[in-house]
Amino acid sequence: MLTIGLDIGTSSVKGALVSFGGGERAVKSTASLPVRYHTSRLAPGTPEYTGYRADALYDTVCGVIRILLRSADEDVSALAIASASGNTVLADENGAPLCDAFSWTSPPVPEEYGRFFKDICVEEVYIRCGWPISASFPPGHLALAAAHTPQLIRTAAKVTMTTEYILHRLTGEWMTDRSTATPSYLCDQTTGKWLPEMYERVGVKASQLPSVGESGDTVGFITPEAAAETGLKTSCRAVLGSFDHPSAARGCGVLREGQLLLSCGTSWVVFVPVTDRRTVISERLLCDPFLSRRGGDSDPERPWGAMFSLESAAVRINSIVERYISASSERFFMLDEFCRMSGGKTHGLKIDITSKEEQDLSPWSKPDIARALMTGVSGLLKARLDALAATAGLRFDSAAMAGGPSSSPVWRSVIAEVLGIEVKTEAGAHTGAVGAAIIAGSAL
Repeated sequence: MLTIGLDIGTSSVKGALVSFGGGERAVKSTASLPVRYHTSRLAPGTPEYTGYRADALYDTVCGVIRILLRSADEDVSALAIASASGNTVLADENGAPLCDAFSWTSPPVPEEYGRFFKDICVEEVYIRCGWPISASFPPGHLALAAAHTPQLIRTAAKVTMTTEYILHRLTGEWMTDRSTATPSYLCDQTTGKWLPEMYERVGVKASQLPSVGESGDTVGFITPEAAAETGLKTSCRAVLGSFDHPSAARGCGVLREGQLLLSCGTSWVVFVPVTDRRTVISERLLCDPFLSRRGGDSDPERPWGAMFSLESAAVRINSIVERYISASSERFFMLDEFCRMSGGKTHGLKIDITSKEEQDLSPWSKPDIARALMTGVSGLLKARLDALAATAGLRFDSAAMAGGPSSSPVWRSVIAEVLGIEVKTEAGAHTGAVGAAIIAGSAL
């Protein structure tokens, strides 16, 4: 049996073709294509946002699928999508976008957000939605539209996010899951019900929102039109996936409390399964439904997911590497090599990537900088995990890495040394896509 998992990330669409048989699974091929953004406005004189063409993104998804199918020796049975959701798409009755889609990386719009959400109970939103509300993500996007072009919301047949738009193009159905819906801030992640006290503020109606299912539920089958665009057969079913980090956790077997995933992408995010949702909320972490069931706070066999980010890690790491190691396309390979050359020593150099003050590293050697950078990032991770152990009793016996840096044995060894636990990797940058393929396989 073959399945395809897609990971619609911030910078690229990744895909994995995975075979299942005899109790084993194998990644047959992977593919990746970049995502393009541009500056957009809803109307002249309105604030700018980071936009993209949703139909162009769908074309990119089709391109990734076609590449994967070159390695398929039988028909693909199912497909699922993981995504860095939190984007917004307004579509007409035919599913066509009414404007450029909003990226979650769009700048906050505090004035418009305050106009519609000023009196919102922030704590109640966090408890029900699992993420602390902000002036960006869909609340900000919809507030911007409601303030400047309310006719777009009134005339939209569907107010949705990227994943739901792609699934609609593939199947003709509008559907999401509790995990993917969480960054919309419009859904109660414990019940899977949309929150009228959120969406009605910006003029959205319940009929404009997709139905909410569970990760692994079947959305529908590939339409003849989508089959022609992707190369898939109409017998292939599309399955609900999840947010990207919990999908990556599935892809590398991080499924129980005591394990952790370090997902190194546009953001460096730590994802940990947690038995009791109340622990996640009390620690002020981002919460994901992960393997939980609707309506339950605690189940050792069906954990929730907790996430926190290493602030500005990817940006600061890249900035330091480009300035002091190399600006070439081989810079991260060179970072590894210089770290090896250090012999594990930094000669007293310490790098704090969270510091707002720019360090002058020019007096130090490249091996010292490389080792201190990796050690500094690993130390930041350890400090956060030690704090969780102290306040919530969460302790970890194994770790996995996903994303580009996970392909580096040097990064893995330094992190393992600092944390004092084994650090493994599975499919590197494509771990999220593999996790989505696993979700697709579970539906069969």
